[in-house]
Amino acid sequence: ESLLNDFLVRTSERRSPLIFVTEMITATILTVASIQKAAEDKGLIDRLERIGLPGEIGLSALEGISTALSMVENVNLGISTFLLEQSGKYQEQLTSLSEEKRNQLSAFAREVTKIVRG
Repeated sequence: ESLLNDFLVRTSERRSPLIFVTEMITATILTVASIQKAAEDKGLIDRLERIGLPGEIGLSALEGISTALSMVENVNLGISTFLLEQSGKYQEQLTSLSEEKRNQLSAFAREVTKIVRG
């Protein structure tokens, strides 16, 4: 949770769209990992490991996931509120990136999910 709090402080600073989106992806995945049992029961972790692949969810789905996290009982309120407040900016910044950068971010999200899952 302290790692997530560090992300919250850094993410609110003015950064490039690529850095902001990367940090939001990381914060969202780490938050999902904090409720790993529930996320695995719902198949969310499996979906995150395939994000951006053909026929799978894309990075845009993380906006909805971060919004949904604000309604989950076991998620830190400060973290979920931050993710909810930043979800619109995340989507705007994501769409401003090139397709190549979005593909790289999808690969990054898959890798982070695998690492967090263990």
